[in-house]
Amino acid sequence: MNIFTNIDSLERLHQALKKEYLNWASERKDRGIGSKNNYLTLEFIDKRLSLPLKKEILKELATISDFLKKNSDLTENYQVLKEVYIIAPSFHEIWFFSTHFNTNLKSILKGRLGIKAFLSSKRGGTLNKTFQGIVSFITKRTILLENLFSPVLEKGLMETKPSKNIEKDIRFILKGNITTQKEVIEKLPILFRITHYLLKKTKYSLLKSGILIEKNSWLRYAPCSINEGPIFVKKSNLKRIEILKQIPSLKEDKIRLFLSAHFKIKEIC
Repeated sequence: MNIFTNIDSLERLHQALKKEYLNWASERKDRGIGSKNNYLTLEFIDKRLSLPLKKEILKELATISDFLKKNSDLTENYQVLKEVYIIAPSFHEIWFFSTHFNTNLKSILKGRLGIKAFLSSKRGGTLNKTFQGIVSFITKRTILLENLFSPVLEKGLMETKPSKNIEKDIRFILKGNITTQKEVIEKLPILFRITHYLLKKTKYSLLKSGILIEKNSWLRYAPCSINEGPIFVKKSNLKRIEILKQIPSLKEDKIRLFLSAHFKIKEIC
């Protein structure tokens, strides 16, 4: 079974979803474009998306989920999840790199189920209740950060050993503000240690299930990747993770030029 064929199909279907949304929202003054229309985009996905297209998308997600459940190679499963998250929202985030490069890390550090929540839940004795949610929240955004910064990473999450002292690593990563690419890149090895520790504690359940790509976990996640685009379809024989790894520069204009050689791209905004 070549699961990447299913991922290619999922990519094409997701672009069809974008086109259908834009056609549906075309009579609005702003044509439904922009993150201010995230609520409208979610309404479209929930109530207006054509049933045949939704069924096709969910069928591909179910196939990919079944693959993850049956496959024992955790590194390959992680690569599959990275591929799905490149379709949405990583491609959107890297296309608009300058405004997205630090948002996921800030979310991991200060979000309701982020790293800070791990410490406070442990102190408050509620970690057993919140642990699975924290692991899912952090892992999803770690995937996105690895996708965005893969061109400059020596090691990814699965090549990084789990943290030996997670509380020390968390306290260290929480120090200081993150405003530059350099600061994000410096934090990522520590984040990978932390995330790998959390995954190991759950016996890598997120890599052996469809939890991160179920409908509410992926299809409704980051609606700005739909209402801001771009619309794209891979024309290269390379996997998406391989293409992103080869991006020669993290300057937005260089990123876009490189991606345009590997994908057919139509900008929305």
